[in-house]
Amino acid sequence: MRYLYGSLYYLMRAVSKDKYLVGSWYGNDTIWRTVLDLYTILMFADKKGNLSPEKQRRIFNIADMIISGEGNGPVAPEPKKLGFIIAGSDPIVMDRVVCEIMGFDYSKIPMLVNAGIDGSVSEKNPENILLLSNSGLFNKKKINELHLPSKWKFKPYESWTGHIEKK
Repeated sequence: MRYLYGSLYYLMRAVSKDKYLVGSWYGNDTIWRTVLDLYTILMFADKKGNLSPEKQRRIFNIADMIISGEGNGPVAPEPKKLGFIIAGSDPIVMDRVVCEIMGFDYSKIPMLVNAGIDGSVSEKNPENILLLSNSGLFNKKKINELHLPSKWKFKPYESWTGHIEKK
């Protein structure tokens, strides 16, 4: 089924000649707002749906990067084998760590910039978090101390190419 959706996507793109057809492009100024609204609801809405200034729940996030997808995902990704799992209690911080692993510049991602990566929305400033791992690449290091293999760098979605990569 995945291949059918991928084929339909590429057929639509070929007919329309619009590489921004599905809205997944670097200049989309809508989706990051939606994601942050959902984060706010998830973390701050009480059982009746009223927003509270205090977090209403704790969550645990898991990112499966055993075999990830790069390029034109989620419809037609190319598999990328990394062989690890990431877990944490703050989705904003996790996204920041994943950006580092993928070789993307978080400051070019509107959702992370507007999430108050400095801690205003997220609970913690990711730059101050000490990572724990069974791998020496990550264990007891901060995000800015990571020196990851260049082969881990991901190819971005085609309409993000040239707009998200670290220099």
